[in-house]
Amino acid sequence: MLSGRDAATPILIRMGQTFRHWKVVLSKRLARFKYDYREEWLRLIDSLSSTTTSLPLPERGVKALAEIIESPGGLLFVQEHDHSLYVPAASWSRETEFSFPWQELPRDALMAHMEAKAWIVDSDEPPPSTAGEHFLGKLAAYLNISVWVVPLLLQDKLFGFVVLEKRSPSDRLNFEDIDLLRTSGRQVASYLAQHYVSQRLAEAQQFETYGRMTAFLMHDLKNIIAQQTLLLHNAARHQRNPEFMDDAITTIKVSVERMNATLKQLGLRAATSTPSRTDLRAVVGNAVERCRVFSPTPELQAPDAAVDVLADAERLAFGITNLIRNAQQAASETGSVRVSLGRELETAVIEVADDGPGMSDSFVKYRLFRPFYSTSPETGMGIGAFQLRETVRAIGGTVTVETGEGQGCRFRVRIPLSLGESKSVQCPQK
Repeated sequence: MLSGRDAATPILIRMGQTFRHWKVVLSKRLARFKYDYREEWLRLIDSLSSTTTSLPLPERGVKALAEIIESPGGLLFVQEHDHSLYVPAASWSRETEFSFPWQELPRDALMAHMEAKAWIVDSDEPPPSTAGEHFLGKLAAYLNISVWVVPLLLQDKLFGFVVLEKRSPSDRLNFEDIDLLRTSGRQVASYLAQHYVSQRLAEAQQFETYGRMTAFLMHDLKNIIAQQTLLLHNAARHQRNPEFMDDAITTIKVSVERMNATLKQLGLRAATSTPSRTDLRAVVGNAVERCRVFSPTPELQAPDAAVDVLADAERLAFGITNLIRNAQQAASETGSVRVSLGRELETAVIEVADDGPGMSDSFVKYRLFRPFYSTSPETGMGIGAFQLRETVRAIGGTVTVETGEGQGCRFRVRIPLSLGESKSVQCPQK
């Protein structure tokens, strides 16, 4: 039987909720408004549609929301094509770089709650009971700041969200802040959706151009392969300097193999790709062998035991070969390229590292994994990194990069191990 105090607890809770509800109602009707909503709306539209600033639209969207509540900075996440991932797309800060891990976030219960309730999350307050384990909890090890998370709703779906830094953990939003952020978030979402649709349309047109060019490229490659094959047979019969000719034959043979692989890859369609059980030692080893004729010679470190994954071996080898060749070109002939293969729990890890000039943060965030952007436009079309990431993503893996200007570059390819793989072997020591 409940004591008098226990029986009164639900009544007190309902009274408190009722009091807070009427407090907000009376505040909205009687209090002086904090914002001039006409001015705020015009300022938002001007920020989003401005053509007089060099700041890209995604950064302008973050800036517009941050300025409403005088936030020092923020980070934008938008929904990926498959609707299960939210990826970082832009950041803005008044002074220093916004300190937040630049990583993909899977959709979780808190994001679903943000979508259903247009909920603005405060990292210093307990999450809704329906949220369960959420992304702020997963990233607690990285967060050294207090944040608000503003949903960007498009047709009542969570198109993305903006993580805004708080000036102080004690800062709180009142009903006006919340109403204005919710409304502004919807407007930012509509502008961003149009921006990304236009961007994808432009990329589709570029791919169409690339497809037309492929026909000419395949014709040229066939002629080159025929010439190189004939030269290979003649050299084998008429060599005079055995040592020199052996090297020449090896080089030509490798170039023929590489051009055949390129030709086949250009002719492949996604529908013909069939993942099968593949030992990554052979895939990575073949990729390294193809690149040994170029300088610097790549160094390979791999385990003795099999590293089996489910993948299209030919597509994956093509992507890893391109990755190694890019590293060789970045490192120059006097540099070094290191390739390693190992395991981390249930994941196979391939690393390709070079001591070249590295890449800027801006290039990595906005251009590296977009097609037709290249650090060497005179030698490539800039689709290698994009193609590798799409190949790896198709089999449930990820591609990440660690780099900086003057700091070299390290690509890390993670692929889920197939069933039966050992979970105790760690990656080779670096």
